[in-house]
Amino acid sequence: MNLHIYSAELPTEEEAFRFVSDMDFNDDESKPELWKRVGAEWLDNDFIETIYGEDRFEYLGTVLKDSSKSISLSKACPDTHNTLFLIFGIKGTSNEDFHPKECNEPLYLETQEAEFK
Repeated sequence: MNLHIYSAELPTEEEAFRFVSDMDFNDDESKPELWKRVGAEWLDNDFIETIYGEDRFEYLGTVLKDSSKSISLSKACPDTHNTLFLIFGIKGTSNEDFHPKECNEPLYLETQEAEFK
């Protein structure tokens, strides 16, 4: 499956999770900030992971088919960024058809093959 990887700098872990999940289901304009920034109409939040903190690339290595890619991704990520957003392209969800949008905040790093081990 595809894994679309974004990085960002957010002040707290709480803010990182709010960036992905704040939504008023009664207001179509009130999509989570992540969805707006990456150009998604709708994503299945069950297949989005928010990883905040210093061990984020270690965790990323556990879901990538080629775990060594996490090292090159950590080097491509700005030093100030402390959060990864992982969007899994799972068959049968809206995420399957998601095509990542290049953006600066969050910064699109790349798409890799992932597998659950």
